Amino acid sequence: MVGFVSDREARIWVRVNGHHRIQIRYRAVKSEKDGRGRASRAIAALPENDYTAVIALSDLEPDTAYRYELLINGKEPAVGGKSGPARVFRTLPPSRTPGKFRVAFGSCASVDVDPVQRIWRAVSSIRPHAFLWLGDNIYGDSGNPSVLRRKYRRQRKVKNLLDFQASVPQLAIWDDHDFGLNDGDRRFSGKGNSLRVFREYWANPVYGLPGTPGVFFRWSIGDVDFFLLDTRTHRDPNRTLDGPDKTHLGTRQKEWLKAELRKSRAVFKVLVASGAWTEGKGSFGDSWGAFLNERDEVFRHIRDHGVTGVFLLAGDSHLPQINVIPWSDFGGYDLYEVISSPLAQGVYRGRFLPGGFRPVRPPNAFSTNFGLLEFDTTAEPARVTLRLIGERGGDLLKPVVLTTDDLKPGVRSWDRK
Repeated sequence: MVGFVSDREARIWVRVNGHHRIQIRYRAVKSEKDGRGRASRAIAALPENDYTAVIALSDLEPDTAYRYELLINGKEPAVGGKSGPARVFRTLPPSRTPGKFRVAFGSCASVDVDPVQRIWRAVSSIRPHAFLWLGDNIYGDSGNPSVLRRKYRRQRKVKNLLDFQASVPQLAIWDDHDFGLNDGDRRFSGKGNSLRVFREYWANPVYGLPGTPGVFFRWSIGDVDFFLLDTRTHRDPNRTLDGPDKTHLGTRQKEWLKAELRKSRAVFKVLVASGAWTEGKGSFGDSWGAFLNERDEVFRHIRDHGVTGVFLLAGDSHLPQINVIPWSDFGGYDLYEVISSPLAQGVYRGRFLPGGFRPVRPPNAFSTNFGLLEFDTTAEPARVTLRLIGERGGDLLKPVVLTTDDLKPGVRSWDRK
């Protein structure tokens, strides 16, 4: 699996069937005639890591296709009497440079409910630059490493996913079912084991901060910043009465997010959480609706520091949605939320509770789905198209186009979309 990729680096996740030394041999496709390329340093796949390893490739060129292949104990692995297949990934466009790029995302993939997962055919056909997993990436529901590893192994071997995960960068956060406990929070005793297995099976750039464990990090493509959040590790119980002391993110993650938003000079800044930013599940539900005090603290920070270009992603709800939180009513600008769920799970057909948000499109698309962000930051003004796409490849809802003119202080835009 291709993990974190930037314009100059890449990480390749590998799992093998025993205690072997593994390497990646790689070369730019455009220079394939110039020898066999370079080989990474060898890394031992160990039983204590479930024979997984992450191999870092550096000194790459931006926006360049690279062919890569696995070496096991210095040799190409045999598959059906032949050498193992070579794969191709592409580095990202130059950092902090305007461009056109696509980022896909989704959540809720159960190999037990749907072992075929046809959705990946539709995702692959779009050819995104990266894919973001927004949680419930497996349904482990356990703090036992053996159980979680077994679910990850099954998910990684889904036939329709194999080529896609081996060629398109994959980044991930978690939600309750891969955290290990339905509606789980900081009290879950197995969270240390869950984080250990998460780190074995993903190849993110970092995992939290020194001294603050978790799965949160910042990732960039071109001149767009993504802030992927951990809403489980430090979370207070949903049913705690909301107030200034109740936290969804924990103190250090929240301060990190505020500081990173202030520093960011990206055209768009995307806040990514596993659960909905809106109040559809009610004031004690498993979403930001149970943490409105802290959510609004972040929103006030965006307003008070003049942070422009922010919109929101989420998963979990089992119903694709495009909503807006009309923060223009409070001196800011309207904050749009795109929810993609499920990739491979049951679709929710109930009703959400009314709250302080508006559906931008009627939430009546009852299908497995993935989200797609189509950025064009070369345009004037820069724009992003928000799409939700079904298993057959068509738009489930009419796309919403946002521009940087919509996402700046004092602008009301929701009634024009």
